[in-house]
Amino acid sequence: MSRSLPLVQASILTPGLITLSKNGVDIQKYLNGVGLTPQVLAKKYAPLGKIHHFWNLFDEIEESEGIDNIGFLAGDSLNLHELWNIGVAITQTTTLYEALQVTSSLIPHIVQGISLNLSTEGEFTHIDYIRNHDGVCKTADQATIKYTLTLIESIKGSCYTPTAVHLQSDEPCCSLGNIEKYSPMFGEKNTRVTIPSLALAEQLEFNVTHPSFIVDAVELPKPGEVAQSLTAILTTLLHNGYLPSSIETAEIAQMSRTSLFRELKAENTSFIQIVERLRYQRAKQLLENPSYSIKEISNALGYANANNFSRSFKKLAGHSPTGFRLLQAS
Repeated sequence: MSRSLPLVQASILTPGLITLSKNGVDIQKYLNGVGLTPQVLAKKYAPLGKIHHFWNLFDEIEESEGIDNIGFLAGDSLNLHELWNIGVAITQTTTLYEALQVTSSLIPHIVQGISLNLSTEGEFTHIDYIRNHDGVCKTADQATIKYTLTLIESIKGSCYTPTAVHLQSDEPCCSLGNIEKYSPMFGEKNTRVTIPSLALAEQLEFNVTHPSFIVDAVELPKPGEVAQSLTAILTTLLHNGYLPSSIETAEIAQMSRTSLFRELKAENTSFIQIVERLRYQRAKQLLENPSYSIKEISNALGYANANNFSRSFKKLAGHSPTGFRLLQAS
């Protein structure tokens, strides 16, 4: 049976990592420790396979540096306004309810298959994180709770205690941090924070300056087969002028090349088929712009030379790149 390949938006790490570097943290050491490469993070819209690697980076930094892992997501220890588009959007809200609504709308840009839902029951409101894929990553599970509690503390103060904190994960992480003081319950049906409904209307106040770095992350596709997620990875990289090899792609997906090929075969496709389809789609877009030469397009799509590009394109389009461009012009 084919498995899914959950994705997160790797580029949203970049502003936080830059800020940590400015504070003397050896970021490269932590990236190496969790198997993340600078090449992946350097691509503006590069999604990253295997969510647990993403969250493990937070935990490693938190445990060794004493910085709460939500710090460079929600401004607990660092500056909210210097981070990415959720941070900037939250600084523009005035109530906890608005901040949670912003979070709900932008979560699909960050982690694939997670949504936030608000529901009211009597005098209380439940803040639920819903996962639309199998399995629970405990670090991701608990980091989402940390994020919510950080927002609540920003208006109620660090001594405030929510009515209840529930987690789907069955045990705490080694770096549970500020969740522990809320006496969380593990192994629950939902990842949830329950608070009095009146707290949603209380005012938020942020000391905002002009952001120095913003990542405008794109929305990730809905969870699906490995081929679908791999298509998202390669599409975003290809649009930024980078086409990784099958070995590099397997590293980005955090699986071996053999496992990657086996998963794709089970879905009746292959790495080559996916790459050639994406190259063809991108080539048609680039050919519509007459300022790009055939050689430039060939290079952008990762072909060894223009002749290889022309043969591959003609096989799918029935026309050479030049012929296709002339047909479009007419």
